Amino acid sequence: MIRYKDISATVRRFIAAHEAYRKMGFSADDIYAEPAIDGLTMRLSCFALLRTQGKEFRVCCGPIDNHPAWEEEHRRVTTAIAAKEVSQTDLDRIWRESEVHLRPGLMVAAIVAKGILPPGPPPN
Repeated sequence: MIRYKDISATVRRFIAAHEAYRKMGFSADDIYAEPAIDGLTMRLSCFALLRTQGKEFRVCCGPIDNHPAWEEEHRRVTTAIAAKEVSQTDLDRIWRESEVHLRPGLMVAAIVAKGILPPGPPPN
């Protein structure tokens, strides 16, 4: 099991952004973790990239101080989530603490402003 305290803030923010995209109805196949230079900080950062409808939208999830270590953590954590080796309590905490959860209107408005139409929540 991987616990909340073992997941970096950058990877937690990626998990939350991924969940936000999914809650809007976007396919997991259209969501990527992208290391790129943040134009504001000029630092290597993790972005949650949504590529759909012929367009792209990115959420900056935080800095990457060590690229190989970030890649390994991202792989390890996402594999653990898929295998249900991260507790639902920890996943709920990651979601509740995230900016995308606390300020959802901003993300939706920004996505729509890019010309991407959210398909709506997936059926239960």
